[in-house]
Amino acid sequence: MNTEKFVNSKFFAVCEWLWRLVVLNFLTLITSLGVITILAATTSCVKSFKAYQEGCEKNVFVTYWLNLKSCIVKSLAHSAIFVVIGALIAYAIWMYVLNLEDETIDAGMVRFYTIGLSITFMFSLIVLISFLQYPLLFTYFRFRFFEQFKMGIYMGLKYILITLVGLVSVAGSVAMFLYATPLWFFIGVSLPLFLIYAVSRNKYGYLSYNIYDIKDADNLDYKRDEENE
Repeated sequence: MNTEKFVNSKFFAVCEWLWRLVVLNFLTLITSLGVITILAATTSCVKSFKAYQEGCEKNVFVTYWLNLKSCIVKSLAHSAIFVVIGALIAYAIWMYVLNLEDETIDAGMVRFYTIGLSITFMFSLIVLISFLQYPLLFTYFRFRFFEQFKMGIYMGLKYILITLVGLVSVAGSVAMFLYATPLWFFIGVSLPLFLIYAVSRNKYGYLSYNIYDIKDADNLDYKRDEENE
């Protein structure tokens, strides 16, 4: 058997990437258990995809942990804020639904709670759009703390294709968790993140070298993230 030919074959490349997806999925799940480490975990996964796409030859465990080490501190505060906002949104939705199910509620309050529920859903969508951009922002840029929030919303709304792929990927991950739970533990997180990275890497890679193509870039305190370069 020609070992060199096999190693360089497309079949071997597919198997190698599948192995990386599985390992990165487990590592991302494990490091997300702290809840406020979710952003660091997902960012490390995306950074690992970027590293391998650029020719990294380190094993997947080393690559992931090095990426986690590089981003965990700067992501904790952002992640904690998202957790708090997410908890408040969940509580608000629960309260609105609970009140709407009350049989004694009058028509005026039904209208009030319906409007409140709609606004909460819209706000939660904006938060989710921003959250999905964060692993990409942490991978390619280093913005100041509050500018990171602004850029998450800006990039999510401006590059709608990336946003749609992200939302569909999240929906697919949820569906996989509900209807194919064993498979979810193998690729239910890493595969959606890979899809988001795949559709965004050209745009984000370009912007990381051409920051002035972003509107109002003159007002940004910006640096490229060169930690892994």
